[in-house]
Amino acid sequence: ASMNNDYDSVLKNIARNLRRLRKNQSLSQHQLSYRSDVNRTYIGYLENAKHNVSIGTLCSLAKALDCNIEDLTNPIPNEFVKGHIIKSAIDGFFF
Repeated sequence: ASMNNDYDSVLKNIARNLRRLRKNQSLSQHQLSYRSDVNRTYIGYLENAKHNVSIGTLCSLAKALDCNIEDLTNPIPNEFVKGHIIKSAIDGFFF
């Protein structure tokens, strides 16, 4: 199995997971910003895979979302993504 450790893949994993975990808790970017002490605009950049992220920021976000750093960096299994996209299409929301 290939390891998806290249820069873009990891940023995309973080973007998808951050948005998914935040929405699972019904948190707005503003609420997550307040909880994590991470700038809201910066959270938006991360959710769109547009910005590098420090380990310190990942720790703050993971703590605010009550998850592990790996929950933010690991790839989402394809079957989960497909199921989520179908559900999201019904909800009118896409990654």
